[in-house]
Amino acid sequence: AFRTGVANPPSNRGFCASDQTLTKYIWEYLGNPIPNDLGGSSTPGNQSPIADAGSDQNLTDTDSDGSEQVNLNAANSMDTDGTIVDFVWQENGSQIATGVNPTINLEVGIHTVALVVTDDSGAQDTDTMSIRVDSLSTATMQKINFQPPGAQIPSGFLSDEGAVYSQTRGYGWDQDMTPKALERAVVPEQELDTFIYADASETRAWEIDVPNGNYLISLSVGDPDKAQGDQRVIVEGQLLINESTMADQLFITINNELVSVSDERLTLQIGGGAETYEWGLTTLNYIIIEPSQADSTSPSPPVGLRIVSQ
Repeated sequence: AFRTGVANPPSNRGFCASDQTLTKYIWEYLGNPIPNDLGGSSTPGNQSPIADAGSDQNLTDTDSDGSEQVNLNAANSMDTDGTIVDFVWQENGSQIATGVNPTINLEVGIHTVALVVTDDSGAQDTDTMSIRVDSLSTATMQKINFQPPGAQIPSGFLSDEGAVYSQTRGYGWDQDMTPKALERAVVPEQELDTFIYADASETRAWEIDVPNGNYLISLSVGDPDKAQGDQRVIVEGQLLINESTMADQLFITINNELVSVSDERLTLQIGGGAETYEWGLTTLNYIIIEPSQADSTSPSPPVGLRIVSQ
């Protein structure tokens, strides 16, 4: 018979480990963690915290000083039965920051950053994320001409023939715009003789993959055959053109308008203008996208030069 109060019988009869009492064996057999008063080493029922280092980040060294400021965010980390008391950020095993939302500087390159969280019972969890910092030179000037399939491509330009965006090409429209690509064959400048249009009843979006950073935008709208409008162009949320061309001023050109990209895609929208002329067309000729070291949040040299030409 089992004698009450005897925790360590002379023989464990083969079912207890050498460092285990019968009480501990039965407790564990029933699926319970070992409490401290029975020789356990952890708080009963404690669950480990869950570390969340956030999404991977791709950034650009916008001022070309060899590094870029990075905001880290562990706000989605959690502990279901306690409190996280320590947030430690590491790279290659070395501490680089602490806290929930630290800001650090990372050199150009690819970095693997680990977040180690510790709860109020000493349990830990780790999550990692990747941060890529590109040099500004990685972002190159892009010159895109909007034209119908088969039209001659202007020197130094890539052609956009109205196709839907694809990752392989790296740019394109939100819907097929091929039927709205035209060539007039009336002026010698091919980048002005061709265009893709949207009318007043719609707003169409065009996107191109670029590294995050600041860019100078130059573009033209117009129809070499006749006045159109109201021409309406928005780039990264900035309304750059909202007026008609005239019979003696067939093109509106924007030069060096500063915009900032934070989602790795520069977005341009055309259409939706007033019907000053038939259909209220916006006729987009070309766009030039040039990386800029200018800070979009501080004063900079004059940009956004508007030229109206015949």
